[in-house]
Amino acid sequence: MTKKLILHIGTQKTGTTSIQNYLAANRKLLAKQGIGYPIDLGGYRTVTKERNAHVLDRAAVIHAKPKAQTDEDRALIPAHIKRLKSHMKRFDTLVLSDERIWSDGTAYEKFWPSMSAVIRELGFEEVRLVLYLRRQDRFSESRWNQVVKCGF
Repeated sequence: MTKKLILHIGTQKTGTTSIQNYLAANRKLLAKQGIGYPIDLGGYRTVTKERNAHVLDRAAVIHAKPKAQTDEDRALIPAHIKRLKSHMKRFDTLVLSDERIWSDGTAYEKFWPSMSAVIRELGFEEVRLVLYLRRQDRFSESRWNQVVKCGF
């Protein structure tokens, strides 16, 4: 069976967190359809378990720029990759999501070829990208509301 990856790389302020929470809350229904949304790939101090593609993001960043690797990466990535491969054995399709992929994809020159290499090394044969964009005026309004609410 072909191993498929649906990679959600929502840009900031496009409802990514809501989508991640919805997918996590409906993991059992997705599993009945043969789709996995793993939430045990976490462990990074500042990353919620629903942001399950963070390990891919960090692996791609490190592949693109090895000096970017942190002690936290060295401690967490091997175990996360092992758990991800375990999920790949159970499901033919995995959905992974992390909004950081978008910003790192624009920050590191070789990020996307690196992400492609990481995905191939994992054994995914088909990849679909899901990307949400937001009008700039709506982004500015949403970002301002967040700043006000959080007191930044």
